Order: sequence, then C-alpha cells, then structure tokens
Amino acid sequence: MKKTIIVIFVLSLFVLTSCGVEEATPEMQELASCLRDSGALFYGADWCHNCVTQKEMFASAVVDLPYIECTQQEQRCAQADIKGYPTWIF
Repeated sequence: MKKTIIVIFVLSLFVLTSCGVEEATPEMQELASCLRDSGALFYGADWCHNCVTQKEMFASAVVDLPYIECTQQEQRCAQADIKGYPTWIF
C-alpha cells in the first residue's frame, strides 16, 4: 500500500509539472486527502524551492497536505530527525 501511494505521488508530481495545472484536479485532491489520511508527513521550509514547488503542484488541494513547516516547528522537525527538505515520511 505504501509503495503504491509513493508511486502515485511521484507520477502525479511529474504529470502536474508537465501540464502546469493551477487548480487541483479531483485526482490531486484525492491524493492529498489520501496522504493525509494515511499518516504521511511532508516536512519542509518556506525558503526551500523544492518544497514550494511540490506544494504548488497540489494547487488548491495544498490545504489537505500533511505539511509541517520546520521554520515554525523546529522542535518537531528535530524530534523527527529531519536533515533536509523536502522530506516525506510514509
């Protein structure tokens, strides 16, 4: 199940990057909800270009991402041993 989610996530990111989609598609909305519901966590920082890019790919579904902003939650990120951004934990 986890490998399936990862594969779907990576493929979705590739497709969205290629298409330049601005609004969340139903599939991206479903993916964001699935990631959140599965317990996955997305650690990032507002200054991280790749983090910003990944969040933009989700368009309006970004609000459903299980995103943790490490510049605001430093202790939580330290406890999770986050060494670089973006970091996804599934």
